[in-house]
Amino acid sequence: MILKLLNRIIEVHPNSQFTSSNKYNIFQVLQLESEEVRLHSRFLADLLNPQGNHGLKSFFLRSFLDLVKESTIFPDLNRVEVHVEKYIGPVTSTTGGQIDILLIDNLNNALIIENKIYAGDQENQLLRYSNFGKQLENRDGRFHIVYLTLQGNYASELSLGKMMKHEDYERLSYKHHITHWLEDCIQQLAGNNQTEVILTHYTQLLKNLTGMENNIDLQLTVSEIIQSKEHFVAAEKITNALLPAKCDLLKQAIKEIETQLKSTYPNLGFYISERFGYRYEGMEIHHKEQENNQHPSHIRFSFLSDASDCYIEIHPGLIDGREIDKNHEKRLRYVELLNPYFPKTNYKILNVENYWQGEWVMHYSIFNNCFEQLLDNELRPVLINQIYKDLVLIINTFLSVEGYKLSTQIENNHHSPYN
Repeated sequence: MILKLLNRIIEVHPNSQFTSSNKYNIFQVLQLESEEVRLHSRFLADLLNPQGNHGLKSFFLRSFLDLVKESTIFPDLNRVEVHVEKYIGPVTSTTGGQIDILLIDNLNNALIIENKIYAGDQENQLLRYSNFGKQLENRDGRFHIVYLTLQGNYASELSLGKMMKHEDYERLSYKHHITHWLEDCIQQLAGNNQTEVILTHYTQLLKNLTGMENNIDLQLTVSEIIQSKEHFVAAEKITNALLPAKCDLLKQAIKEIETQLKSTYPNLGFYISERFGYRYEGMEIHHKEQENNQHPSHIRFSFLSDASDCYIEIHPGLIDGREIDKNHEKRLRYVELLNPYFPKTNYKILNVENYWQGEWVMHYSIFNNCFEQLLDNELRPVLINQIYKDLVLIINTFLSVEGYKLSTQIENNHHSPYN
């Protein structure tokens, strides 16, 4: 009953993501939506800059500081300078690197923003930035670290190192903090048409990236429907069942892909986690020559969050329980062979290999929001075949770089660096 009711609402609702025609967005047209530095860091930095191109002086910075705990860190906003990708020295275990967005004034007060769209954490990254801030403290300044992600995630233990705690930085999200901040700014800028339009496009882009879309009215309508006890209980049961249902669909799909890969690569071993689709669970692919190793060199096809945000990683593995030395030359070879076919501008893939050392890693977003395709008899084989072809390209590269004999060539000249 409730499913039929909700389905009718979605079909007729004017703001539904399935019916809305108001999808034009300049940032998406330019294929910049996932560009962490070229779009997000630079755009935010210019807004926060009192000398920014917007010409509104400290308007954006003043309201942004209301979001953070250290809202009074800068006594004079007009003395704040803003830098993107600020180099703070060569990387060591405790110092150096490039700060995504650095706000600093003439008194050595600093707001350090680590901006994460899809990139993974680097080793000791926040620890290094914290030590940079402590150098400013030695010169009578203050500092505060903001960890900004799409959903407001915690930084990894890899980034914190052994000397930092989660209490040492503040989490902000694009989904809630940045979106609401920009919407407030848009309201205050009514009449400033050019700035208002640009901010509206960017805010809509953030809603797309964070899964919010522009369905506030639809959400309110659905919320009203489930206010009764009967409908609320039914909706809660559906919600609890949704993730397992998604994971079952993903697991069925990956088993079909595994069947094709096994036929193509008889010398490879495959392992699919029973919890495929859940956090960090996926499929591992390795050469059978290494099956006696505790943790062989392998390709890992996994998920960073529940049933979404998939990634592919080529990892050197372990021998006798010890990590194999990460070979920089091999990593460069992976980058050379694979980057041309999985570029950062690709609509479904963001390559982030620079954030690992000795491996090749990319976010592989083709599985994101693909469940309708998996339930469509015509679209399902198209999706599965695309994933199979992409994995063939990656597997052939893995076999070549690691020194194994290629079992096959990529069929139909599909992006092959070997043809």
